[in-house]
Amino acid sequence: MNTVKIPTITSKQLNYAVSLIVKTGKAKYRQIKTEQDIPADKTLSQLTKAEATQLIGALKAEVEGMRRG
Repeated sequence: MNTVKIPTITSKQLNYAVSLIVKTGKAKYRQIKTEQDIPADKTLSQLTKAEATQLIGALKAEVEGMRRG
C-alpha cells in the first residue's frame, strides 16, 4: 500500500478553515463526496495515494463551493 505525505497544517490555517465553515453556516454534519468510498476507519496516514488524491480534490471543491457562497 502506498502512503502519501500529508503537509502539516498550522493552527492558524486550521482556525481559518473552521471559521469559513462556521461563517457560511455549513458546519452541520456533511459528507464530502468522493469518487469511491474511502473507509471511514482509515487515518490520513493510511490512505493510498489514489484515496488521498480523491480526498484532496473533494476538499478543494468543497472549499471553492463555500467561497462562492
